Amino acid sequence: MKPVLMVILPLVVIIALGVFCQNILLQKDADKISLQLEKLEKNVELKNWGKAESGAKQIDRIWKPTRFAWQILIDHAEVDRIDESLVRAKKSIFLKEQSDSLVEISVLRQMLLHLPEKERPHIENIF
Repeated sequence: MKPVLMVILPLVVIIALGVFCQNILLQKDADKISLQLEKLEKNVELKNWGKAESGAKQIDRIWKPTRFAWQILIDHAEVDRIDESLVRAKKSIFLKEQSDSLVEISVLRQMLLHLPEKERPHIENIF
């Protein structure tokens, strides 16, 4: 009985930690950044470029520690795509290109919100 418990207990702990990291941490971080992106999008729509630039910097400050944690949990290519999209959005805002900025912000929000769902262990993600 002891050997079975010594195998099952660590397995349960590993699965519980995995579910916690995937479901709670990824979703919480994605929601936090998405909220900031919504504010950024409103500022770009109103052509309030000063607030938009400061909002983009705020998102960048939030993303840096999040990026570190996500690289441990998910595929690096996904994190790199988010980095690229964030750089394009910031540059579009700096150049005051409203349509390009709005497109890139929407793409970035879609990637951030879709990633936790994609990483969640569901039957459709397995097959």
